[in-house]
Amino acid sequence: TTAISALFHDGKVTICNLGDSRAVIGKQSIQDNTGNIKAQALSRDQNSYRKDERERVKMAGGRILTIGQIDGTEPFHQNWPDIELGDTIDEKGDPPRVWLKGKEYPGTAFTRSIGDSVSAEVGVYAEPEMTTIELEQDSKILVLASDGVFEFLTNQTVIDICSQFDDPLQACRELATKSFDAWLKFEQRTDDISVICMFIDSKKDEGSRETDNAKIVEETKATEDQKDVKEVRRPTAQKQLRRR
Repeated sequence: TTAISALFHDGKVTICNLGDSRAVIGKQSIQDNTGNIKAQALSRDQNSYRKDERERVKMAGGRILTIGQIDGTEPFHQNWPDIELGDTIDEKGDPPRVWLKGKEYPGTAFTRSIGDSVSAEVGVYAEPEMTTIELEQDSKILVLASDGVFEFLTNQTVIDICSQFDDPLQACRELATKSFDAWLKFEQRTDDISVICMFIDSKKDEGSRETDNAKIVEETKATEDQKDVKEVRRPTAQKQLRRR
C-alpha cells in the first residue's frame, strides 16, 4: 500500500510521501486581485514515469515495461517521458510498471510501497520522500489524497473544486464525487478514492506563523452508494492492474 502524511510544526508543514498518493497546497497571491488559488504539488509521485525511479528499480534487478509490452502488443522501448503527473493526466492508461526479471508480476505502477515483500526484491521499498515548507499568509488549502482522486483530475482541478466551498467536508464530498464520476467515464471500475481537505488560516504572531482552528475532514468513497465520512477538529496545527 502507499501512504502520505502531513506534520504541522512551528508554522511549517512537513509532507512524507511513500508511493503515488499526493499532497497539494493551494496558494492565493496577495498581489493577485482575481482571487484565484493556484495549486502547488508538495510531493512527487513515486512511479516509473520518473527517470530516477526507473533507473533505481533497474539497478535493483527489476524490469520496467507497460502491460502492452508484456503482452507483445506494443514495441519494446525504454524512453518514456519524465513527466510530472498532476500537471497533466495519463489518458492512455497503460503506464510503465515494475516487473521481476523473467516474471509477469507484480506489475506495480508505483515504485515504492509499504509491505510489498515481492516487489521489494527489485527496489519497491518503504523509503519515503519528505519536504518541508513554511505556511505563509497565501497558504489557503491543503489536500492529501490517494491516486484514485488524481487519476483523472489535475492538481489545479482538485484545488479549484475545493475552493468553491467554505466547509472542507463539503469540499471532500464534491471532490470524491467528481473523482468517482471521472473514473466511470473512462473505466468500468474505480480505484481507491480517499481525501483529506484542510482550509488554512495562517497568521503572523510575534515572528511565528500558526494555523488557527484548522479543520481536517477525511472522506473515503468505496462505492457509489457507500460513504464513510470522518471529521476531526484541531484547535491549532500541530489503489485492477490496468491503472493501479
